[in-house]
Amino acid sequence: MKKKQGSQLVYDAAVVGAGASGLLAAITAARRGRRVIVFDGNESVGRKLLSTGNGRCNFLNQVQDQSAFRTHHPKRLRRVIEQFPPERILSFFEEIGIDHTERDGYYYPYTHAAKDVRDCLWMETRRLSSIEVCTTQTVRHIMFRRDHFEITAEFEEGSSVVLADKCIVAAGGMAFPKSGSKGFGYEIAEQFHHRIYALSPALCELHCEGSFFKKLKGIRLAASVDLYVDGQRQAGDIGEVQLTERGISGIPVFNVSRFATQAFLTNMNRESTERKCVEAKINFMPRHDAIEAKNRLTARFFDHGRGKTAAEALRGLIPPALGQVLLERARIRKTEKASALGDALLLRLLEELTDFHVRVIGAGDYDKAQTTAGGVSLAEIDAATMESEFQKGLYFCGEVLDVDGICGGYNLQWAWASGYVCGMAV
Repeated sequence: MKKKQGSQLVYDAAVVGAGASGLLAAITAARRGRRVIVFDGNESVGRKLLSTGNGRCNFLNQVQDQSAFRTHHPKRLRRVIEQFPPERILSFFEEIGIDHTERDGYYYPYTHAAKDVRDCLWMETRRLSSIEVCTTQTVRHIMFRRDHFEITAEFEEGSSVVLADKCIVAAGGMAFPKSGSKGFGYEIAEQFHHRIYALSPALCELHCEGSFFKKLKGIRLAASVDLYVDGQRQAGDIGEVQLTERGISGIPVFNVSRFATQAFLTNMNRESTERKCVEAKINFMPRHDAIEAKNRLTARFFDHGRGKTAAEALRGLIPPALGQVLLERARIRKTEKASALGDALLLRLLEELTDFHVRVIGAGDYDKAQTTAGGVSLAEIDAATMESEFQKGLYFCGEVLDVDGICGGYNLQWAWASGYVCGMAV
């Protein structure tokens, strides 16, 4: 609906950010008859969407477990998710043209192309005549006065001020700054006195102590990874782990990384006297329990190892370069006769295979992280509407909030759900 203040048009809602949550919010509001203006600093909308799922866009997951999301306020998160559950998300995407395919609970567009998801959202946005999209316009200031929000946006020719009854902050977090996510949403939240939980990269690689990692670059294998902070287990996962010249990567590592980066925030605080020790424990035989792993290693060395060296006995179980590192850590010569190794040395090698401890000393930065840990506290957001409890008419959705998910479509699910709730509310 069109309104004016003096000679200036007043929009029903302004959306800051044309990413996943912002587009969903704008479409939902426009379908309910609201006049919406959307701002984004990029030349095109949904830029970050193009890189999700390695370009294939895993946009949802069949498995809905609370542990897939990390937040300080899980009950509020659940109230948001319940308003736009998976079946409704799938229905929405079918409406705008996205058929899906599912594998092991992971939902992808039928074409396996993230660009199609972005393009179909953009087509729906253009189809709805009550949405106006302003790209290459970066919002610099948001103020509330005389019952309206004043949104100041900069563009090449200068700047403009837009009035809106309501404002949705969908500006993203800190991850992948090339997409335009540079933390503006947090500035707005602080301006309106919201608490921001400490920010750190999430879903990123971990850098580990040990010069031997240079020898292991490029190795990929099934393993489990458990992350410990000051001796306390924080999280664990299993899957394909990638060894890099600086440490460990891959989905299992990504899924535990946020606990490492959050711990490092304490170590970076010069005023803190506390220094947290972060360690990763890797099991290179994750499909076997302790007894099975011992029996398999025993068979390799004692039953079938006659005429083989210790290094040769490990061939076929793990890559040779990793086998050499494990033998060195177990203080076993690679030329040692496998069948003559002895029980004590075999147990030492077994420990390296199944309980490989490394000190974690760093992590990938925001340029390589897939999302942000921390953000605007859900305790100060009405979970039924996503409206600020401090400023009527101000809403938040997506990565700017204190929610981060593991790999598997959960971060996009949060974007869809929180954006939908915002759109319905305005």
